[in-house]
Amino acid sequence: TDEANLQRARDDEAMLVSAGLFGLAQDLNVPFGWRPLDVNRGLQALTSRPTVDELQQLWKAVDDGQGHDRAFWGLRTFRLSISLQARHIPACADVASLRSRASVRDHLLGFPDDPSSAAAHRLEIPLFVFALRAASQPEAGLRQEAERLLATLDAESSLRLGFAASSHHLALSAALLLCRFVFANTVWEAEPLDAKAAEICGVLKHLAFDKRFISEFLIGVDVGESWGQHDPLVDFTLLVLAQHGGDLDLSIDETEVVRNNAERQDLVGEAARKLSR
Repeated sequence: TDEANLQRARDDEAMLVSAGLFGLAQDLNVPFGWRPLDVNRGLQALTSRPTVDELQQLWKAVDDGQGHDRAFWGLRTFRLSISLQARHIPACADVASLRSRASVRDHLLGFPDDPSSAAAHRLEIPLFVFALRAASQPEAGLRQEAERLLATLDAESSLRLGFAASSHHLALSAALLLCRFVFANTVWEAEPLDAKAAEICGVLKHLAFDKRFISEFLIGVDVGESWGQHDPLVDFTLLVLAQHGGDLDLSIDETEVVRNNAERQDLVGEAARKLSR
């Protein structure tokens, strides 16, 4: 019934919020965009536990125990959105301000003090493009399997599951699993991370993909032919800043941001060219 579905949705929402920022950070550690609803959940979790320790869970959730921040850009920009808004929570204000400024500087200038994170970001962009294209290959059979499962659902179940019952969700889940596997198993140093990025860029040159299927994804990142022309970390950071960071004290030259983005593309592009010779 409608009331039962509504109660189920309330229960699901309460469970997500009760997981706290640690649980949300693990769930949202993805190489694609998040929804405003996710930020609302994060703020609810933080206001229910308004402490610096709770805010820091956004970073602790992806720390590998060796001080490496194995975060995809989706989580990085989610953390920035939460931090910017947490500046207005008295108990978190100082740390949230520090985290916000550090994050913006890292995102827009390419992690100037952290070569490993800079290389990881150079890897995550082509990695997700490769993973989603691979998962979308007809021979993978994911679309057909999703459509077969969808045909077994009644109308109510299909409506309730929505995107989760689609071929998109299955392909996206498979792509995310591959991305997380690579991030978890690559040595977290600039040289091996850049080598992996160059290897994947070389493969992408010859990996065909279904343009119609790819274009149906609404995930805040281009995985088609123009995937290397924009940096979603920069784009989402500027979007979040426009929404919540108008009063943030920053001293970053816009020309530095443009130059950094060009240098990132040149470095990965040159490595890929060498690999394909």
